[in-house]
Amino acid sequence: MNMSLNFHRIPDPFIGLNELDVEWVGEKSWTYRTSFSTPSLPANSKAILAFDGLDTFATVKLNGSVILESSNMFLSHRVDITDKFSSAGQNDLEIEFASALLRGRELVEEHPEYRFIAHNGEPGRLGVRKAQYHWGWDWGPVLMTAGPWRPVRLEIYEGRIADLWTQIEVDKCLKFASGTMFAKIEGTSAKEVRFSLKLRGDTIETKSAAVDSDGVAKVAIQIQNPELWYPHGYGAQALYEVTAELSVDDVVLDTVVKKTGLRRGELIQDVDKIGKTFYFRVNNIDIFAAGSCWIPADNFIPRISEDKYRKWLQMMVDGRQVMTRYVCFILLM
Repeated sequence: MNMSLNFHRIPDPFIGLNELDVEWVGEKSWTYRTSFSTPSLPANSKAILAFDGLDTFATVKLNGSVILESSNMFLSHRVDITDKFSSAGQNDLEIEFASALLRGRELVEEHPEYRFIAHNGEPGRLGVRKAQYHWGWDWGPVLMTAGPWRPVRLEIYEGRIADLWTQIEVDKCLKFASGTMFAKIEGTSAKEVRFSLKLRGDTIETKSAAVDSDGVAKVAIQIQNPELWYPHGYGAQALYEVTAELSVDDVVLDTVVKKTGLRRGELIQDVDKIGKTFYFRVNNIDIFAAGSCWIPADNFIPRISEDKYRKWLQMMVDGRQVMTRYVCFILLM
């Protein structure tokens, strides 16, 4: 059966003065709904609804019951719904997003003890954990978004690697590096994690460790004559590959692979006749901070592709930049 649906779409907000015609979007609440069938759950497994990013004031309901309330666009959430499936076999998921614009104004009224001073956009944005340029910026329009801006998914597992990270320090002589590889584990059935460290496909180290009572496995690592990561123009950007493999009874349940660069980084603040210095020293080399300020690449973040990011970063590399400032943090390239 062919069906014709009448979608009411806003005009392109980046053309002419259309921005003004769509400001009403930010003043409304928006609700997203979907449904899914109850999955089959193996013994000892868990069912998790993962919300990687909700923009911004979100109330999540599963089969009519609230399972999550979120007020921060930048946080991810994981909700255990193992015992919350519908007995009818069909589950309804609903996410309602309140207006961040109106909520920001309410926060200003609720907290007269604070000074909300905003040089771009209205002061209500300062109390909301949301991309600040959505309120407008020197160069950008006022476009208030609301919705899941990162994936929402259902996960079923017996054990998983929730996080993998390293804490490795490079000695001042640059000839030796030592530290620890960590894995955070979820699920009671997983007992052991096998770690490996590789460089360009060659295995540097392989070690296994049991999962402790806090759900963490860790192994010590030592590297002689490490290949170091340098900012662009000062040397190569060597990247090590860190792998964690979670297993039980020789059965692999989950594998996570990440890349990391080894370098010795220091912020130098020596006292001089003016005050204090402020520059970075990487691998015992003082770095000249030639760079630029990165503004948001698009008001609608989910449509920015990896390819676009890579092309813009390549332009900075071609321009011999080594540092990029993005709102409130600095990235060495």
